Amino acid sequence: ARFMEVYAGYLTYTDYEVGRLINHLKELNQLDNTLVFVMIGDNGASKEGTLSGDVDRSFCAKKLTDEELISYNLGKIGEIGTSTAKEGNYPLGWAQAANTPFKYWKEDANSEGGTRNPLIVFWPKGIKDKGGIRTQYSHVIDILPTTLDLVGIKAPEQIRGIQQQTIEGTSLAYSINDAQAPSRHTLQYYYIYGSRSIYQDGWKAELAYPNSFVTGNAQSKKAFDENTWELYNLNEDYTERIDLAKKYPEKLAELKTLFEDQAKAHHLYPYITWDDVINRRIHRTKDSKPFCEEVKDITKSTEGQ
Repeated sequence: ARFMEVYAGYLTYTDYEVGRLINHLKELNQLDNTLVFVMIGDNGASKEGTLSGDVDRSFCAKKLTDEELISYNLGKIGEIGTSTAKEGNYPLGWAQAANTPFKYWKEDANSEGGTRNPLIVFWPKGIKDKGGIRTQYSHVIDILPTTLDLVGIKAPEQIRGIQQQTIEGTSLAYSINDAQAPSRHTLQYYYIYGSRSIYQDGWKAELAYPNSFVTGNAQSKKAFDENTWELYNLNEDYTERIDLAKKYPEKLAELKTLFEDQAKAHHLYPYITWDDVINRRIHRTKDSKPFCEEVKDITKSTEGQ
C-alpha cells in the first residue's frame, strides 16, 4: 500500500501545481481565453513493478524469489518516494486497480488498459457544454490538429527550409459543442515491443506479446505468428471481454491485413521486441556492451546527481 500512497501523494502535488498555473492565468485575466488539455497519463498503469513492486532494483539485477523481493521491499519501505528509490514502481495488483475496468497495462498496445486514458479539455471562451462528456474515438495525435484548428492557424509546410511531414491526427473541434457528432477519427494502429492492435470504426483486432522479464509469461518466447489475435467490438464491449475472433474470422482477417498496411505506411518494420533490446539485436556497434552492462554504467554515472 505504501507504493500507492506515494503515487497518490504525487498526484496531489501535481494537482496543486496545475492549480497554481490556473490561478496565475486568472490573475492575468487570460484564463477564459486559454485552451487547456489535461491527459491523465501517457499510457496505462505500469506493469514494470512486477508482482511485488520495486524500490530500487533494476530489471538487470539478480533475480529474487517473490518471498525474497517482498522481504527486500519491506526493509526499504521508508525509502519509497525518496530519491534513493530510483526504480520505484508499484506492484501489478495496483496497476490493474488503476486500469479498471480495462485489462492489462502499460506497454500492452493490444489492450485498452495499456492505451486508454481520460482527456480533459478546458476552454471557458469556446466550450459551451461545461462538464460535458464526449465519447468520440480519439488518439493523442489528435491534440495538435485540434489546437491548430481552434486557434485558427495552419502548421508551416517548411521550417528553416526543411519540408515538414504531414501532421497525422484528426481535429476534435467538431465534437466540442456537439456531443452526438459521429467520430471522425476512424482508423488507428498501435504497436510497442511486439504487442499490437488496429482500430477501425468500433472494431478492434489485437495481438498480445507479453514481456517475459516483466510477467514471466512464456508467450513472449514464441514467434509472432504463433500468437493468437483477438477481435472485439468496442461499440458494444469497450472493456474487451468477449473475443469475437472465431465468430467473425473474415472481419479479423480484414483488420489484420489493414494492420500490415498501416505498419508499412508508418515504417514499423522491422518489428522490435524487448528481447531485441536486451539482446542488443538493434542499436549495436562494434563497441556496444551487453544491455545490462550499459544500464549499470548509466546508473553509476547518475549517482549523486
